[in-house]
Amino acid sequence: FMLTFFIRSILNGISSKILKKLLNQDRPTGFESNSTVKVKPSDKGMPSSHAMSLSFIGMYTAIALCSNVSGVLMSAGIGAKIVTCSVLAIYVSISLIYRVKSQLHTTDQVLVGLFVGTFNSLFWYSLANGNNALFPTVNMMDVVSARLLPESGVMPVQFLVFPALIGAAVVGSFERRISAWLRKKKD
Repeated sequence: FMLTFFIRSILNGISSKILKKLLNQDRPTGFESNSTVKVKPSDKGMPSSHAMSLSFIGMYTAIALCSNVSGVLMSAGIGAKIVTCSVLAIYVSISLIYRVKSQLHTTDQVLVGLFVGTFNSLFWYSLANGNNALFPTVNMMDVVSARLLPESGVMPVQFLVFPALIGAAVVGSFERRISAWLRKKKD
């Protein structure tokens, strides 16, 4: 379960970067002078990568909690699940409102990111569990279990380091921080 989530999270981030290049829509003006924004983004604004990632993670987690796949919070009561989903929804909402208020994105850029991330989550979750209407014979959890996981069913940590580094490099704020650090080092 977690490995399929991890794989799609990275693919969701990559698709965000590709969409930014294809749509080529500038960010709103004004964030450059905003003192609360420490690391200024240099990439385009459509769609919001944060909105895509947060909606993907939030929706995937909410679906997993509701369906109890792989025993995710199996023993937790309905109250704990509602609280967890509510906290996630509040966090996502506050984060995305901040992105608009600080002029890092327009409302449309955040809404498109929210829609695409949610769609990716629903589509991938159905593929992961073998109940996708377009690809009913595909079950990514079975594929991952058969092709990637060792017989123990537990992925050794060292095999997760490289994909984690790729994922971190794709995330815009990490990418910008490294670029800023390299520019400082150069000067």
